[in-house]
This record gives sequence, C-alpha cells and structure tokens, in this order.
Amino acid sequence: MFQKFTPASIPLARLKQIAFAGALFSLVAMRASAQNITLTVDGNIPTGTYENITVIGPAVATISGAVTVTGTFRLRPGNPNGRGPGAGVRITDNANFIAGNAFIADSAALITFSNPTGIGNINGTAGAIRTTTKVFDNDCDFTYIGNVNAPLGSLGEAFPARVRNLTINRPNGVNMVTNTGVREVLTMRNGILFTNGFVLTLISNAPDVPGLTAASTTVVNFGSVPGGNRSFISGPVTVERYINPRFNRNTGYRHYSSSVTGSTVGDLTVPGVFTPVVNPMYNTVPYEQRFIAGNVVPFPNTFYYDQAFVDRTTPGATARTDFDRGYQSPNALTDPLIVTKGYSVRIPAVAKVDFVGLLNQDQEYPTPLLIANNELDGGWQLVGNPYASKIDWNLVTRDTSILDQISQYRATGLTEGFYSTYINGVGNTVTANGFTITGSSVIAQNQAFFTRVRPGQSGRITFSDDARLVTFQQDPTAPFFRPAKQTGGNATNSTAAVNPMIRLSLADATGNNAYGSVVYFRQGATYGYDDNMDAVHTFGGFPVQLYSMAGRESVDINALPPIGSVADYTLPLHMIIGTAGTYTMSATELTDLPAGYQVLLQDAVTGTTQDLTLNRSFTFTTGANTNLDRFTIRLIAQRVTGTVAAAATRTVEVYPNPLQSGEAINLNVLGLAKGTQVTAALFNQLGQRVWTRTYTSALGGLRESVPQTLARGVYTLRVQAAGQTDARRIVIK
Repeated sequence: MFQKFTPASIPLARLKQIAFAGALFSLVAMRASAQNITLTVDGNIPTGTYENITVIGPAVATISGAVTVTGTFRLRPGNPNGRGPGAGVRITDNANFIAGNAFIADSAALITFSNPTGIGNINGTAGAIRTTTKVFDNDCDFTYIGNVNAPLGSLGEAFPARVRNLTINRPNGVNMVTNTGVREVLTMRNGILFTNGFVLTLISNAPDVPGLTAASTTVVNFGSVPGGNRSFISGPVTVERYINPRFNRNTGYRHYSSSVTGSTVGDLTVPGVFTPVVNPMYNTVPYEQRFIAGNVVPFPNTFYYDQAFVDRTTPGATARTDFDRGYQSPNALTDPLIVTKGYSVRIPAVAKVDFVGLLNQDQEYPTPLLIANNELDGGWQLVGNPYASKIDWNLVTRDTSILDQISQYRATGLTEGFYSTYINGVGNTVTANGFTITGSSVIAQNQAFFTRVRPGQSGRITFSDDARLVTFQQDPTAPFFRPAKQTGGNATNSTAAVNPMIRLSLADATGNNAYGSVVYFRQGATYGYDDNMDAVHTFGGFPVQLYSMAGRESVDINALPPIGSVADYTLPLHMIIGTAGTYTMSATELTDLPAGYQVLLQDAVTGTTQDLTLNRSFTFTTGANTNLDRFTIRLIAQRVTGTVAAAATRTVEVYPNPLQSGEAINLNVLGLAKGTQVTAALFNQLGQRVWTRTYTSALGGLRESVPQTLARGVYTLRVQAAGQTDARRIVIK
C-alpha cells in the first residue's frame, strides 16, 4: 500500500526532486513515499532508486537518467477492464534507462525508446529496460526513434514475440535480433528495418476484443518523412491472412492475392488443414465435361482467371457458365503467385494462409496488360491488392479502358456466394447468414477482386502507396455508401452532392438472406448501360438474387438520369430464387426523393401495384425459379391516386446517337404491356426501307440491341406498337 502523507510531511528537497518542466507534480497525480510513485498525468521520473513506480494511462512517464526499482515499474491501463487508455514511458536518451528488479507493461502500454541496443538484452546489462524481469503484454505499442546521427540500432534481445503496433523512425535503420510479430500496424516512418535472418510476421487473426465480429488483420503503412531516408523492410516477411467466417464457417472459394514477391502456389499450403491442388488437364477438357467424375483427376481447388476463354458462342453457354469458363488451373505448385494477380481457392475457413517473401513496398506495381475480347461476358479480370494493407479503389491509378466497377466475392457455401459490388461511390447491400455488408471501395490486404476492361480494349491498373489506407481498421460489417465525390479512377461525374437513391432488397422468409439492388440518379447517366455508372450483376450462386436491367445488361447498381427528365419510367426487375417459399421485396432506403415522387412496385402475377413510398415491403409466395421477371418498378414524378396505378406513358429511347457504322443501336420502348408486338424499321433519306424487324415486349417494355453496318448518313427509325407510331432521326458518322 502507498503510505499516507500530507504536503507538510514532504521535505522541500524532495519536492524539488520530483519537479519537472518547471512545474510540480500535482499531489493528486503523484502519490509518493520514499520508495513509491504513482503517476496519473504526464511527468518526469528523475534519477533515483524507488521501490515501485506505477504509471496509469493515459499518463506518460519520461525517464531522466538511471531509474532503479527494487520492486516493479508498471504501466497500467486507465480502464478497470484492462484495456486502454494505455500508460506510456519515454526513454529517449542513451544514458537513460530503467534497471532493477521487474518491468511490467500491461495491455495498451506505449513504449518509446532510442537506445542502440534497443529495448534491452536478456541479462539486463544494456538497452532501454535493464530489469532482471521484463513482461510485455501482447497488446503493447513500441516506437523506436533516433536522429540522423543515431547509429544503426537493434530492437533488442528482449523485444517481445508479439506486439500490437511497431513504429520505426530511425534514419540509419534497425536490426531485428529475435523473431517478432505485429498484430495491427507496422509503421515505417524513416529508415530500414533489417530482418537480419529472423522471422517478421504480420499477424492476421480473429479479434481480441470481445463482441467484435470482424477480423483483426494486420495493416502495414510505409512512408518517408520529408527529407528523410527511404523507409522499407529488408529481408523476407511472413504475411498471414485470416479468413473471416462471418458468412461461411466451412469450405468455400476465397479470392487471394500475394502481398510479397517470391511466393508460389504451394505457399498457400496450411499444414494439416489445406493443400492446394492444381492440374493443367482441367484447362484442356471441354467445359461441360470437366465436372463429370473421372474426367479431371485430381480436380483442382486453386484457379486463376483468364477472360480469353470466355466465349458465349460455345454450345450450351449461359451468362453464368460463360463467365466461369475463364477459371483456369495453374500448371504446378511451383508456379509463382504473380503480384497483382488474383487466385480463387476452395479452402476451409479455419485455414490461415501465410505468404513468405519480400514484401511489396516502396514502389508502384502495375498489372500486366489486361485485354478484353469482344464477347458479351468478356473483359473480366481477377486482380489483387499487392500490399499488406488495405487500399481504396478510388485512389488506384488505371487506364480509361478499365471500368470503375469492382466486385469482391464472399463465400456462403462450398460453391455458393455473392459479390459485394461497388461503382462510382455506390455499393449494393447483401445479407448472408444474418450478417450484412455493403459494397465498398476498400479492398483488404491479400484480397483479390474482379474488375473489367471495356470490350475490345486493353489497359493497366497501377497500384501505388497513394492508394493505401494509413490507419488500422477492423473489416467493415455494413458501411452505408452513397454517391460521393470521386478522387480517382474514371468517374464520369465527380460532383460532390447528395443524390436521390432507391435501395431495393429481396429477402427470404427468415430475413437472414437478402440481396440488394440499387437505383440512383446522376447527371450524365442514360436509360441504357453506362459502363462507369452501372455495375453489372455477377452470378455468384447466392440463393436469392435481385437485379434490374440497363439496356441488355443485368445490373446490381443502376444509374438513371436526374429525376424529372422523364416523368414516368418503368424499370424491369429480375430475380433468382432457388427455393419455393415466401419472400419479401422491400425498399430499404428511399433517399432524397422529391416531394410527391412515387416508387411503385408492380406485380404482373397478382396484378397489384404497391406504392413503396407509403408501404416499404411487399410479401409474396413463389416457386423455385418461376415468374422471375414478375416485378417492375415504376418511377413517377407526380403522384397517381388509386390502388392500381394508370398505365405508364410510352417512351421511345434510341442511343447512342450519333453513332459509328457497325455500332449497335440500342432501342428501348417503355410503357408497354408484356407480349405487345413491336415493329421497328429503318429508312434512308430517299424513304427506302433498309431494315425491319418485329419484337415481342417483355414485362416492363422492350429493350433490344439492333446490329447495323449502314453507310454514313441520316436515317429515320419508325417504331409501331399498339396502334401508335413513333419516329426518331438517327445519324451514322
């Protein structure tokens, strides 16, 4: 126990001894006898011998000279539960150190030191902490500093095997002299950290904080202070990648990329848990025969993606199978894991992969030339974050041929999963197994993701330090993304403004599985497919899926022109429902819609219409994969009264216009009943018919892509449907 004392009982000489920075410690902040000190505010511990010294967070003690304890020097957190705010100690001169019996750093302790021998050696004869006993909690932060004249230092033999954060700010560098691991942030402010033959592990694991569902993964931030030396790690590093089991606690496909150079496919091995399997035979067997037992033995569990194998003209190809043809097996386990390339691996959730090699750092990492064929489903690229830190896609440099969309896969079963999609400041929202996530521009370390090259073009993505996040973050569970100013990439419109948005969701009866689709309104958007505003739906095998149509594309995120440009617009919805039962279609968000604006959900099966601005949810029953186009959304600028809305106004859209010879004409005729016959014809300037065709409208209207190879000139497109004729002038350049 601390001895009781009064100010009068402390000799003047002792008061002078504990003075610091020209002021006295508050007698409340520092309770002292001849042997004991407790510090609760920042202060100086002068040279001397003490029994016990206790620093309670957030106080920081500065050591001035040789401080000896016959008992214990202890850094204690300020909260009674043992976690932060942490107490700190600064030992920033080589002549200053803590010696004696014991030093204990509890959770969240902050230790700053500059001694060339580091934190200390084993026998306690050198270093910043020279006590006989040294105990460091795994949750401590260490900062190693030194000026430009400070010699090459070492972390010290007594440096702990695991720390929370480590900062290197010593221009002439630091040697490791024992193995260590960093759990949250390794910050290279200035100087080189030489691994020196020892193992440096960037730890990735489940969170230590009770109640957190997100993984606590390592973030590494490198940078140089102005005028300082280069800052990087010299020598091999082990980078771990924990699998968050939030959506799938079992085996499933996870998309990896390597954050080190020199790693191989075999490096994905987790002893006793997972071994990668590759087989180049998989690439030569026709797609439809690959999954017949005995045709590919052994069947691979590790793949890369090559869009050159996508070919919709292949017999039996569909949007799902055509996309899947791009997956290819590596040739051997010795194949390198190519930096910036993504790999799809069927791996158990309990497997924690580590990548061993030279850390990708301190330079730009461009992808190989990414090429898109002209196939309808071509152009997709599985690329990967090359850094051991999160990056922001909005800050990644890419050629204009690279589209803004990214899609990050989340496994929910062995072959089932969904994509978190993001484009132009907007992400779709999906709930799986009771957990919700919204598509984000943030890409985790060692995370691969899909993006796309514009058909028939090629380009590169260049990853650089500018795109890296500089602070540690737990993985986001459900951030809410809305259209926002773009700071990088190819955003068509970068106006920072609040935009109207409609979020729709299709949920099963439990509500544990729901798939979201987004409609937002943006200047420059059209009613067709806008490749840097609309995000294409990628089929992941999730049991419920919902998407809308933009021209001929299925999209998760659909950008429309500003509200008011068309007073009445019908938007077809499409569903995928794997199991018969009861489902709910909901408007989970109606943001910034003008007063009186209606969002009507029309059900072609029951013939009912519901105003989602008044009643957000509509429950219905359906069979498995039946009537999947039964719903449309009708957007009306002025309120329509009555239970069932009036018929939509006819709208004829033709784009692009003008267009090049050989470029398809996109024709949309909206406001038609399902099954309406539509005749479209093109006439030249002499009135001669040069092309004609008859279509049948689907639910919500007609959307067709009309191929043409006409000569330059001015043409007239006439559209006849339900006794009405509309004409549009078309210019071919």
